[in-house]
Amino acid sequence: MADSLKVLVVDDDRTNVAVLRAVLMRYQYQVVEAGNGFEAIEKFTSERPDMVLMDVMMPGMNGYDATRRIKKLAGSNFVPVIFLTAVTEDEALAECVRCGGDDFITKPYNHIILKSKIDAMVRIKEMTKTIVMQNRELSYHHDRLRQEQEIAKRIFTNIVTTGYRKISGMKYYLSPMSVFNGDLFLYAIRPTGSLNVLIGDFTGHGLSAAVGAVPVSDLFYAMTSNGFSVKDIVSAINSKLNDILPKDLFFAAVVMEVDSVEQTVTVWNGGMPDVLLCDANGVVKNRGSSRYVPMGILAPEKFDRTPQVFEISAKNKVYIYSDGATELTGINGVMLGQEGLEQMVHQAHGMENTHDAIINLLKEYSQGKPQADDITFVELTVDRQSLSSDATPQSEFSGKVSPMEWSLDFKLEKALLTRFDPLPFLSKSIMDMQGLYSHREKIHTILAELVNNAVEHGILELDSEERDTPSGFRNYFESREKLLVNAQNGWLRISIQHANNSGRGCLKIKVSDSGRGFDYGAIDYDLQRNKKYRGRGIPLVRALSKDLEYSDNGSSVTAVYEWGPEPDGGGTSEHG
Repeated sequence: MADSLKVLVVDDDRTNVAVLRAVLMRYQYQVVEAGNGFEAIEKFTSERPDMVLMDVMMPGMNGYDATRRIKKLAGSNFVPVIFLTAVTEDEALAECVRCGGDDFITKPYNHIILKSKIDAMVRIKEMTKTIVMQNRELSYHHDRLRQEQEIAKRIFTNIVTTGYRKISGMKYYLSPMSVFNGDLFLYAIRPTGSLNVLIGDFTGHGLSAAVGAVPVSDLFYAMTSNGFSVKDIVSAINSKLNDILPKDLFFAAVVMEVDSVEQTVTVWNGGMPDVLLCDANGVVKNRGSSRYVPMGILAPEKFDRTPQVFEISAKNKVYIYSDGATELTGINGVMLGQEGLEQMVHQAHGMENTHDAIINLLKEYSQGKPQADDITFVELTVDRQSLSSDATPQSEFSGKVSPMEWSLDFKLEKALLTRFDPLPFLSKSIMDMQGLYSHREKIHTILAELVNNAVEHGILELDSEERDTPSGFRNYFESREKLLVNAQNGWLRISIQHANNSGRGCLKIKVSDSGRGFDYGAIDYDLQRNKKYRGRGIPLVRALSKDLEYSDNGSSVTAVYEWGPEPDGGGTSEHG
């Protein structure tokens, strides 16, 4: 820069100007001259010098005022001003700095000192130029990052809230650490009326989390609406993330189903804090602890999709949350932790609104201290009426297709049942062919109960009485998974016929299995008398069906479901 340095010399003494010109030209600097402050401003505007040597005392406008104007004109561009002064008083030299001067040199000039000061200003100018360029680049990247975060936030929000419906038995609190919430919270109602919930946390934030949220939410909503189980959902999500995510990005998550009719909670936990299952007093009775690595890490053949199944009573509560809650730090620097959170849950159960009380306790603990991670906290009250939604999936055929004649008939060998769940396929087929979306929950419930009973008690020969104790309840579902994998023989046959019965639809579902049958005459169909954690499925199917009939010593069962207007045309009805 020295070869092209342009210096503006401002002095009303022509002799001083001549001396400075000679010195500067010796170093091959370009020299621009001005005789007073007004002229200095004009020359600065027209010539745009790189540096200014400014005399203090001049007629018209002194050096102080001229420097203030020049610095203002320079704006963010650093133009060094070195004052040339004969004064040595401290106040006068301090004024040189206050008005924007960067250095000063006293007369008579020492050429070596003058050159050193100019060189120093050149270095500072170059450094300042570099800093300005870096700041501009940082500002550009900061603006771009913020724009990407806003885009990611919109994508994330649109994806997540697509399936949101008001559910009175569920309350949740979402608190992002910054503009973007990296936690993923999804929920949806299954065709049987049970509730599926997913809470997850991607490594990283911004676009990386938003990109991962797209396939996760698509799979969760689609598979839940089609009646897939928790194990099928987590298996599909893991497989997809394992294909598309880089190795350093994964998805810790809890996926669970709350069935208030069967009074069960099914939990798959990979890398998330414990799911808490509490009684009416806020005492933790069971916990869905993390058993597996997060999704996206293991290949499908190495991934364990087996969930935990717990019993839970009506009006009990389930708590799911991200690690931002347990990692909340108080003003004393101590992390809340799992034990501290559970104490808050227990404490809040003595208050009117437990969820809001817990959130207030969390806020009181941190006392405004910035959170270290995103916080998601969800409370579920186990109740059939509360954990349901009035929203019914619709299609262009819904309510428009009159009853038609069609049938389905297929047989599944036991080996296929270990990796294929026929329920989503059957439910979707019925809905797509006949458009019975307003009847979806009831039809899917009938199908699910008949098929599950055939698999568990017919093919696997499991005894329902094992479910009468807490330990037996857990063992029952663990045995189901092991037997399904290891059993050598067995088959399941499903026949579905649909007919037009004088303008009303008649759906006949027959399920047969390779089991030995059972004493179906001993079934108690009164749901009100059943207070156990078993035996409610078949009475429920009987209540939903026009007819329920067993045959083949109990290894075959046929349920009839009717829908459509009454024979006299007096409105629409269905059995159930």
